[in-house]
Amino acid sequence: MLKVWTKVEKISIIVLVCVLFITILFGYLKVTNKAEPYVSTMKETTALNQEGLHLKNEVFTIKTYGYLDRDAEAYFEGDASEIKKIKVDVSKVNTTKPGVYKVTAKNNKKSFSFKIKVVKSDNPSISVNYDDFKYILSEHATMAEIKEIIGASAKDVDGKDLTSEITGWPDTLPNQEGTGRILLKVSDDAGRIGYREIIIHFTF
Repeated sequence: MLKVWTKVEKISIIVLVCVLFITILFGYLKVTNKAEPYVSTMKETTALNQEGLHLKNEVFTIKTYGYLDRDAEAYFEGDASEIKKIKVDVSKVNTTKPGVYKVTAKNNKKSFSFKIKVVKSDNPSISVNYDDFKYILSEHATMAEIKEIIGASAKDVDGKDLTSEITGWPDTLPNQEGTGRILLKVSDDAGRIGYREIIIHFTF
């Protein structure tokens, strides 16, 4: 003889099934949504603060015959006292030729490296015979002779001669040995500026 379920019994069975389903579902979600282990970034942050500086960019862009900054402040940000200790070596960067050049920098703690990208521009150009040479400071040494050795000339993007417009020549020679830098500069009619750095190793 078939049992006839009462209304109360039917409701009880439905409730029991629902509770069982919810219990199984909760257990499944707990397993599949297991929390990832927490990894503290405190150590990394502390290290950065202790160093007190970092690069502004990985790649810096300048135009051909543009100004090439040797100052660490142009490339780093952070603790000013730490930045002042950094020496930047841009000797491999050729501002007359488009390309990507590696730059190194270092302080007494670590070394850094980044890149400078030189892109073609309409800046006036300055051509020279020599941009890095040794010069003996004899009794006959003159600034005029140095100018002759360098042999600088300049022109704008259209070929107009701007040699007479070149500025940046020092008035006198140094009186001691060492490395000197001359930053030549010329402007065209449009206000664009071209630079060319000359490095001279003075000796007696």
